[in-house]
Amino acid sequence: QQLVPPPNPKPTAANANANNTQVSDFWVQDGTYLRLKNLNIGYDIPSNIRDMIGVDQFRLFVSGSNLITWNNLGIYKGSFDSEGPSNQDGTTYPLIKTISYGINISL
Repeated sequence: QQLVPPPNPKPTAANANANNTQVSDFWVQDGTYLRLKNLNIGYDIPSNIRDMIGVDQFRLFVSGSNLITWNNLGIYKGSFDSEGPSNQDGTTYPLIKTISYGINISL
């Protein structure tokens, strides 16, 4: 699909803003995206190692949210939330990437 640039805004005698309201698809962007929204990884230490340490349960885990988003927005890639409101004017709170990790031990 070929993009049509907007017409040059040229004031006219009849209506000075007539050319500023012409319909154009020049600024339309492809909004498709793919997001890794949640990822949880855990590992239970085997029972033979737990017995040597003297614990009933030993689990390691890592959890993340909003880790990565793939989209075709070019230079606007980090400017917009793909799931955000349609009128994103820079006043919405940006997406926060969160990574948590920890250990669960039961004696």
